[in-house]
Amino acid sequence: MPVLTRDQQKAELSRLRGGQEQPDTAVRLRIHSGVHRLSGGRPLFVTRLGEAAAALQFPVPEDCTDWTLLDARVPAGDDDEGRRVADRPVADVLLDELVTCQRPEELPPEHRAHWLDLLTHLSVAHDVECAQTLMRAVQEGRDDQLSAYLIADLMEDSGWPRCPRHFIGDLGLRRLLTRRLHLLRPGGAAWHTDHALLQGHYRDLGNDHPDPLFRTAGAHRTHHLLASDGADLVTRYLAGTFLTRPLTDWCEELLSVADAALIGVADDRYAHALGEIHVHGDTRRRLIDRLLHAVWLTEDLAQPLDETVPGALRGPLRGLSEELARIADEAVRTRGRKGRMWPGRRRGPRCSSAWPVSGETGRRTSSRSSGAGVRSTSGSGDQAVCGFTGRGRAALRRFGNWLYNTLWANWTRRIATLLGLAAVGTLVYVLLPPPDEPAGPETCATGVVRRGGECIGVNGTGYDFGTPEIGKVARAIAEENRKVDGKPHVTIAMMLPLQPDIPAERRQLRSEIQGAYLAQYRANRGENVPLIRLVLANPGDGYAQQAKVVRQLGAMAKDKRHNLRAVTGFNLSLRTTENAIGQLTNKHGIPVLASRISADGLANPEDENKGVPFPGLARIIPTNSQQAKALASFHGGLDDAETVLIKDTRPNDIYVESLAEAFGATSRARRGRRTSRTGPRGSPRSAPRATTSNRSA
Repeated sequence: MPVLTRDQQKAELSRLRGGQEQPDTAVRLRIHSGVHRLSGGRPLFVTRLGEAAAALQFPVPEDCTDWTLLDARVPAGDDDEGRRVADRPVADVLLDELVTCQRPEELPPEHRAHWLDLLTHLSVAHDVECAQTLMRAVQEGRDDQLSAYLIADLMEDSGWPRCPRHFIGDLGLRRLLTRRLHLLRPGGAAWHTDHALLQGHYRDLGNDHPDPLFRTAGAHRTHHLLASDGADLVTRYLAGTFLTRPLTDWCEELLSVADAALIGVADDRYAHALGEIHVHGDTRRRLIDRLLHAVWLTEDLAQPLDETVPGALRGPLRGLSEELARIADEAVRTRGRKGRMWPGRRRGPRCSSAWPVSGETGRRTSSRSSGAGVRSTSGSGDQAVCGFTGRGRAALRRFGNWLYNTLWANWTRRIATLLGLAAVGTLVYVLLPPPDEPAGPETCATGVVRRGGECIGVNGTGYDFGTPEIGKVARAIAEENRKVDGKPHVTIAMMLPLQPDIPAERRQLRSEIQGAYLAQYRANRGENVPLIRLVLANPGDGYAQQAKVVRQLGAMAKDKRHNLRAVTGFNLSLRTTENAIGQLTNKHGIPVLASRISADGLANPEDENKGVPFPGLARIIPTNSQQAKALASFHGGLDDAETVLIKDTRPNDIYVESLAEAFGATSRARRGRRTSRTGPRGSPRSAPRATTSNRSA
């Protein structure tokens, strides 16, 4: 379903309030921003949050947070017997509608009952390692545990986006689950337990263990400490690493640690940042405590930032950075070579970092601070640097040196620059409307996205799915499709794995698509109406990602622009193929013409009174049982004792399973008819010997 634009969201919110807007403009802007941030533009999410906001009145703008919106109560409708259900928090209603009632199609049945609980615990996870640690603890004692890797795939299959910094990628869903986790047990016990579990995991790895998201395991542990136990121990950790870590690393760790939710406690971060709350410890620890709370306040998107905060913090933070720079300078002077060597600092007089390397000589040019500015000592004034010579090079050097000395020349200016960038970024996020369309997965072509290293989806515009062998025929199909645009037509999809690795399979694929194109070409030049539009559908290697493509084809069948009326292809008899045909024929009512599948399980019985598992399925070649009966007639007088039945043991291949069953049944039938016959030496004929192989037949 398409998402709503910002203007459409505002119109929906106004409609739900009966045209009566919030009298306070700041409150109204915060409501609009919160609804857009949480909903991502999804219509159901927007409507539910709008119903909640319509019933609220905020005395001051600071009261309008994500949590107050999610706590607002809305009518929950009627139960199964038509009785009115008591109003519920909008967060609980949304979880029922978005998660409980829309479980992934491929979720194993034994996990359906606790699917919401698993996602609730995963709301505090960042990467898959973090999530897997939680899943092992939450599912302890279960024989059929669900891995975090599978959960990530199921979430993506359900349409939820991924995020590099959070396992639950959608912000709105993560807020719903975070709130539920905090309320799962009294006093937020489940929330604290999960964070404590992750703290222990990253403590065991060691503080300096590399971490892909937080740089070190120590910073990752400290982040969960800040979210659950407050800032006191976090300040101690940051104060301890302040003089031992490079400046850039320390600042990046500070930003990643401070990206933590605050829930269930009073928000005193602003007072801490201004130094109004006393903190025990030395000057360095008190200053870092103020800095941590300032960054934490600006990084927390659940709490809208008041427009007066940046201005109020600017002066104190400037003084704070100067004081921290003084402490660092003192440490360098007192510790000497064994102390911390900041980037751009050398013992003795203050010197700036070296500027560009000279283009032809390879010597590093150095610059030294002076009262009037920066002066070059390289002595190679006419050599070209980045394409500039003479005055152009001099102007480029002056501009670069001005940037360096203004923003990065000493520690004070560096931390001030980082804080300024963080504040500006936060203001841009709060005040400017985000893009209407959320970022999605990487697109390979129209209707095709990259998932798991493959280009999955449906396309009829000439895309070759990364298989050059089919490029020419794919473009020919696209040209034929353009000729039927705007005319009465039906769409037929050809569903095959379109990215095979083996050259022989690619040649076979090209031959099959060429046959489909020739059929389309011939049909469109006859007297048949409507015309035919042909599209290619890639379900992935082994039809492993068929569920996404089936949903896409189902939507095309309902869309009058596409008018999809049949699906052909299907060259492998696999469990995933069976699932795809079952969904197409039963759920979406789309006829299927199977080209080269022969498993008995992928056929309708000849006697329709026995039930039709795949209504609308048509086949071209005989089933395995029919082929086995035909081959058995050539058995002649061959002794069964001299016959070997080889069975492939590859899992989830219903072709080899049904083929072995068909030959076994034929042999048993023959043995029943020959019970009176004896072998050449007077002994009864024995059944064929059976052996197994893990090779594909």
